[in-house]
Amino acid sequence: MKKLNSKGFTLVELLAVIVILALVLVLTIPNVLNAMNNSRISSIHSKAKSVANWYSESILADGLTTNEADKIIPTAIANQITSSWKCIGTITGGGKTLTDLAELNDGDFVLSGTAPDNTPSDTNVESTTCSAIRQNTGGKVEVLLVGTSTGKFAVGGGAVYAWSEDDNGTLVKN
Repeated sequence: MKKLNSKGFTLVELLAVIVILALVLVLTIPNVLNAMNNSRISSIHSKAKSVANWYSESILADGLTTNEADKIIPTAIANQITSSWKCIGTITGGGKTLTDLAELNDGDFVLSGTAPDNTPSDTNVESTTCSAIRQNTGGKVEVLLVGTSTGKFAVGGGAVYAWSEDDNGTLVKN
């Protein structure tokens, strides 16, 4: 009589392992996706703040120079930054574009379109609104970045909006 090989796993043992693995995946995948989305939201908000700070600091540095060719931001560009929102993608001058100077690209941000007409909020920022810049009445530069729905800042198939002066910094649209 031959002895059966009893070194393998039974079907019940294999099914138990598969069920345990499935439970682990079901419980962890939503947390991983939320962490990824939160990272994207935090990243675009950080970018909005850094563009606003970069512009403010560059204008101060430019004020110390007298030669237009030495300026980071040409006067022709600086004169377009007023108290009204202006689409970043439409601001050019002195052979330079604000888009290039601020290192923004249209793969990640909506750079042209319709500039917002007041303070950004989740009720007045639409998907056609462009990434924009303005100087508020106190002289502080504000930047609104609108992420493309297919770019690296997209969350759940929707565009993410980040305003450099907003307390929570983000307005997510689906």
